[in-house]
Amino acid sequence: MASFGVALAIFGFLQLAASASLEDKYEPMVAFICERPAMHRTVNSWVPDRKVDCLEAMEDILAYCQQMYPDHNVSNVVEASYLVTIPDWPMMNTDRALPHRVRPFRCLSGGFQSDALLVPQHCEFDHRHDQTKCEGFSHWNMVADDACREKGNRLESFGMLLNCKLGHFSGVEYVCCPKDDSEYTMTSFTLCLSFSSLDSLFYVSEYTMTSLTFFILSFLS
Repeated sequence: MASFGVALAIFGFLQLAASASLEDKYEPMVAFICERPAMHRTVNSWVPDRKVDCLEAMEDILAYCQQMYPDHNVSNVVEASYLVTIPDWPMMNTDRALPHRVRPFRCLSGGFQSDALLVPQHCEFDHRHDQTKCEGFSHWNMVADDACREKGNRLESFGMLLNCKLGHFSGVEYVCCPKDDSEYTMTSFTLCLSFSSLDSLFYVSEYTMTSLTFFILSFLS
């Protein structure tokens, strides 16, 4: 009965997750462009901070997250696996604002949890992890991109796995799609949700909009 209850809880979560896009969901985030005010996410909008422009060191970004979200107990940061459009990003010394599409930093509370990746029809979910490595976002981005290229596919999306220290990880999950499959539809897709720790990976996958079914693909220890 306990396992059935867990399955129902996971199923309910997947229904909620599938109802909104990753870009539209709210979570504490910050974003930076040099010579423009730093931006932080609120429930309804992005808010500029003219006292700060661009931060690069992970320690500085973590401190900024903690400053912007004092009630969230932020303990880690990671670059988001997707881009967001900030519609009204102002200049530093004027009210003139323009839209910009950037990759924000997620301000994480509690234990690290990977992004949920949508897998469109005809695409494939996979992962690479190596606990002997502790690398940054750019390294694992290249690993995922190379893995898709080796199959003759393109990288659709990716997310970090197995946080090993601030801003560094021991793995990556990713979605590869055919290069010529630019007109895929999202009426049938897989939602891959990874609960990550240094001890185990638990994958929940195969969630389709039409049948609302899922299967636990694997449990790796």
